[in-house]
Amino acid sequence: MKKIIVLVFLFLPYLCFSQGFDLKHYYDFSQNFDGWACAEYIDTLDEDELKYSKVYLEYMVCEFEEKEFTILNKIAKQNTWLLQKAMNEWEYKEGEIYIVACTSSANAEEGILFFLIINEQKTFDWIALYFSESDLEKFDNPFSED
Repeated sequence: MKKIIVLVFLFLPYLCFSQGFDLKHYYDFSQNFDGWACAEYIDTLDEDELKYSKVYLEYMVCEFEEKEFTILNKIAKQNTWLLQKAMNEWEYKEGEIYIVACTSSANAEEGILFFLIINEQKTFDWIALYFSESDLEKFDNPFSED
């Protein structure tokens, strides 16, 4: 599991802002919701790892807070709706890990990132953080030749 967390930290900013995410436009005129989102499969936890999914997410929260990211504890209805739309593109199952990006436009320089671990009955544990292009400075470039 630690390898997954390390990979997420190394490649997250490049996935978000170097066209790594294939954002899809969603809208619901009846609710006046409009936005862009994408869900990306990361890996699958085995049965033993799944027992500790909340611990893994708490570890990720600590790591993000250490890098001074804004962790979100409440999510607006439109972002919850976007999250659900993006996840409906997948036939997800227990133990799978996803990153979901939600933004207001295809060229947005900020948005919300969700980290999800699918639990039994297709519910999920999650953390969410606000992310902007300026947050790239908080990461070391895994592609640099230093």
